[in-house]
Amino acid sequence: MLCKYKDKMHLCMLMVLLLQLLFRTAAQSCAKSCGQKINTCSCHSTCESLRDCCADYKHFCLDIEPHSGSLLGGTDFKILNATFEQNINLTCRFNSEILTEGYVDESGVGHCITPLLYESGWISFEVSTDGVSFDRSGRWLS
Repeated sequence: MLCKYKDKMHLCMLMVLLLQLLFRTAAQSCAKSCGQKINTCSCHSTCESLRDCCADYKHFCLDIEPHSGSLLGGTDFKILNATFEQNINLTCRFNSEILTEGYVDESGVGHCITPLLYESGWISFEVSTDGVSFDRSGRWLS
């Protein structure tokens, strides 16, 4: 009788541990965390090759083409892993402060136009469809 009780106790403890792990993993999000490693998953661009991306990585962390351009601005880059409605106002923000107006082409691909930047290197950018919430982001090489 004691053995059956211990088996049930071990099973219950195992279930509790599995549920805790499941809830911890499900709560991890790449919203405003692109480029970072979170506790149980990653929002860094290397996560795809390492196979440890958070479930919403593709939704929040943007891939663009081309990846680089001039620091003088004017580069039109496409947002590859997101589709947008044509009637939205796409706003692009560089270095958390410089706003530019983006656009959506006829196939639903979002575009950002890079501004004049007084620096070179990896520049962070964010995209908003309402001009307020900038929860999707990526990096661009100036």
